Amino acid sequence: MEAGVRDGSHLERIEATIFRLLEAARRIVAAPDRKYAIAPEDTPPNLLINPYEVGTFSLVSLTKRLRTLGLSTQSCEEVTKRGNLYYTNAWNEYEDVHGEEHPRRFFDRFVPVAT
Repeated sequence: MEAGVRDGSHLERIEATIFRLLEAARRIVAAPDRKYAIAPEDTPPNLLINPYEVGTFSLVSLTKRLRTLGLSTQSCEEVTKRGNLYYTNAWNEYEDVHGEEHPRRFFDRFVPVAT
């Protein structure tokens, strides 16, 4: 059985749904309203989770599945572009809500950012 959806109108509905829900979904991953209990500086190095890697993994996983369904490269690139923007906005919102740096700033200063 071949992967992908052949019905163009169905693909359009999938794409519209992804774009409608993408920003809300990032709230689940980035959770700007939830304050981190432990600062990265106080976390053992082997337990650190890089927020950039989490964001990248979630978007790569999503776009891989969307490509399998048959969404165009252009649509998948737009998902990644919007997703990265939504993560940045969520991290900035975290700082606005809690009045302190988001842990990503730790990684900006001390850990090379994954690309």
